[in-house]
Amino acid sequence: MLVLNYSITGTKHVFKDDVTGDCVMASYAVRRGMPEVLLMPCSGTGQLSSFVELYGECGSELTPADAFKVVERYNNGARY
Repeated sequence: MLVLNYSITGTKHVFKDDVTGDCVMASYAVRRGMPEVLLMPCSGTGQLSSFVELYGECGSELTPADAFKVVERYNNGARY
């Protein structure tokens, strides 16, 4: 399960898998007018290690605070 390791900004947060120790960045951004939250693998210092999206959601209702809800859904089995 991903647990918050630390926040970089109000829109980027690093989570750590409590089993494997792998780190994942949850990032909120607005692309082409549509808000999105993406989960991507990163190092322990928050540097993206791959641009492969592990999971993501987009929708006009998303806000930066929804990154935590997206991670919760991912933890509960939401996958592409």
